[in-house]
Amino acid sequence: MDKINYFYGKNGTFADVLVSLAATKVNSIKTSSLPLAQFWKPSEKLNTFIDEFKDKSRGIDVACGDRFFEYPTDCIKNGEKLYGSRPSMTDLMIINDEYQIAIEGKYTEYSKAKYETISEWINKGKSHKIKIKERWFEYIKECGATTIDLNQLDDTIPYQFLHRTASACFNCKSNNKKPILIYQVFYDESNRIKKDKFIANLKEWAKLLGFTELIQFFIIEVKILNDKELNKIRKKNYADIFLEIENSDTIYKFDWDGINIITV
Repeated sequence: MDKINYFYGKNGTFADVLVSLAATKVNSIKTSSLPLAQFWKPSEKLNTFIDEFKDKSRGIDVACGDRFFEYPTDCIKNGEKLYGSRPSMTDLMIINDEYQIAIEGKYTEYSKAKYETISEWINKGKSHKIKIKERWFEYIKECGATTIDLNQLDDTIPYQFLHRTASACFNCKSNNKKPILIYQVFYDESNRIKKDKFIANLKEWAKLLGFTELIQFFIIEVKILNDKELNKIRKKNYADIFLEIENSDTIYKFDWDGINIITV
């Protein structure tokens, strides 16, 4: 495996990234950033998964390049950040010579949150939001990832799915990279049914967004086996778990053998 560089703001080791993540706000043991960090901790099991993903994706190698946690993509036009815009924060961005891979982690978020459509997001704010959504969509169009009309999407696509896709596509054409979008969906027995519904929604959103062959979209299902034990963990600061991940592989027990990689 090639050397991996890790980033959370600045270059460092995976342990350095965990220290930085420990300074973030985490509301629950079942917040997706926690199992995502443990999953991508260097290990033999991760290496086996990477080999499996390379095989099932027909050659996409995530074993080399740079790994950026909480990677910001700004909404920029003509060299300036659009007024009122916020960066799209990708949970994990992997960038190597060939690919730009945006990974969005989900655990219980899809069980609780209602994802705002583009229209709902715009209606809650000012008219400047129209320019923001148009620019996100331009990122997707510029790399040829869609051929549809933006106006078809407002009442059907969640705003988050729009800017997460845009993050995968940003500057891919000019940098000669292929955009890859991945939703890594963690689940346990308590939210398995809601997980299935969320995955069905993801497939529908990708269809509505009109993905072309120039972008690849994968959903990775990862079952967590020790959810009952997780429910017993009580902390004043759940972000401290990032520090525990450095020395433990048992906070979250993944069903590594049962990981399901879905090509959408």
